[in-house]
Amino acid sequence: MADEGSRYEVTVLGGLGALLILINGLVDFYVAAVGSTYSAPVEFTNDLIGVGLVSVLFAVLLAVFVLLYHGSESSTTRGAWALLITIFAAFSLWTGGGFLVGFLLAFVGGVIGIVLAGSSHETPIWAVPAPVPSSPSGPVPTPGAPAAMAAPNPASSPLPPRLSGIVWYCRRCECDNPTDSRVCRHCGTPLMVND
Repeated sequence: MADEGSRYEVTVLGGLGALLILINGLVDFYVAAVGSTYSAPVEFTNDLIGVGLVSVLFAVLLAVFVLLYHGSESSTTRGAWALLITIFAAFSLWTGGGFLVGFLLAFVGGVIGIVLAGSSHETPIWAVPAPVPSSPSGPVPTPGAPAAMAAPNPASSPLPPRLSGIVWYCRRCECDNPTDSRVCRHCGTPLMVND
């Protein structure tokens, strides 16, 4: 399945981005600890501890969203998790963004996830082709008649089979039926045919 490869790409990019954002938060904690030992102003260390906490929180949330993206089966839920990955990657810029590389990796991974969730390989219901009738519609050609007067061949017609000739529609199931049939080929309801 082609979608499995894209799932791993988003997981790797988002996971690496979350890891770099986590490392950035831990570096903020380290700088705050070193600064407090060298008599740095209290506001500086408090600010760094706050930024480090928020950075670690963003990294943990990003990691959770990446794992939820990887485990989801539906393209709709994958799109939602990818959107959250993108949003929290953007929020991580406030705390340093994982040395900006973490932000870029997580953001690109989220955008790839959004794009791939929107272009899912699931066939929509409206794209399913119409069923081909079992008998050709239209009059049966008589032997010796010119080829131009013969009934159109549904396989060679550029139009769908139900539009290539005159058909009877069932009032009950709205199925199209050949003109020579007396009952609906789908549900068996008698067709109103004037003889």
